[in-house]
Amino acid sequence: MNFPQSSNRHISAKGRTTLVSALLVGVLVVFTITLHLGQQQDSVFLNDNNLFQTALSVQTQDPTQAEPLLRQLLVTHTDSYLLLWDLADVLAAEHKYAEAAQYYTLARHARPILVSDQQYLLSYATTLFNLGELKLAQQYLSHAGPNVFSSNDNPQLTQQVNTLQLQIDKTLASSIGGAKR
Repeated sequence: MNFPQSSNRHISAKGRTTLVSALLVGVLVVFTITLHLGQQQDSVFLNDNNLFQTALSVQTQDPTQAEPLLRQLLVTHTDSYLLLWDLADVLAAEHKYAEAAQYYTLARHARPILVSDQQYLLSYATTLFNLGELKLAQQYLSHAGPNVFSSNDNPQLTQQVNTLQLQIDKTLASSIGGAKR
């Protein structure tokens, strides 16, 4: 078997040195750029994390301070169900129920599994109750009851679910009773 003879293409020592040097410079440039971009990303992450932690810490004390922080974070993290949910909670605490309901819905669309979270269901149902959407609130509460979550039940949340359910039942009964008179 005869293999074709290759032409005499040998790289000289100087050529090899130049090639290796160029490759090393290229690797160093890529490494430096990657390092710089990584540091920028870390900086953005740390800033966003600090902003989020600040929003969480003021959320319960003064929702009006948390709202602009959460909105600012949502500009760059539009699909974060946690930010959407937290903003909905803040808006509900500020009695902005219609807008809160919109953000609860957006959170659920971003993370459909929220329909199995007792806290989410209670918060959303409470907002719907405050909007006068009693049947819809009742529907969400039916998914937040004690038999739905079995061992994952939070007794305090279950009590709040039961209390809200009683309020809805009384309101519905009074509106039906008032309509019969």
